Amino acid sequence: MGKLLKWLRILGFDAISDRLPENSYLVTASNDDDRIWITKTKQTSSNEGIIYISTNNPIDQLRQVIVALDIQLHTLRPFSRCSECNNELIIVDRQKIRGQVPDYIWETHHKFQSCNICQKIFWPGSHVDKQRHIIDQLFE
Repeated sequence: MGKLLKWLRILGFDAISDRLPENSYLVTASNDDDRIWITKTKQTSSNEGIIYISTNNPIDQLRQVIVALDIQLHTLRPFSRCSECNNELIIVDRQKIRGQVPDYIWETHHKFQSCNICQKIFWPGSHVDKQRHIIDQLFE
């Protein structure tokens, strides 16, 4: 479920994880004030507002959430959240992060985002192209 959590954040969802007893996870994902619980275990006290994940493949899990919530591509805000800590990313001046990213990255990229919580810096590298391709495939 950790990879699903990361992918939900990549898509722009406010996604947090609560670890429960019995080694199960509930992931809440939201683009608004409503929260949806996502779990792999059916041993929960309530069945309302819960999506049960039936696969171990993170992309198939993501597809299952997209279908269950009828998510449309145009409603997403991809690459707007930190994939590590869930905080919204901010655009940062390239000059301010010099020395904080590898020299080659600083010389070849001009757009950077940063997380104010974990201080991680993001740039549109080849991984973003691959992730965009996966996102496009999810909505075909």
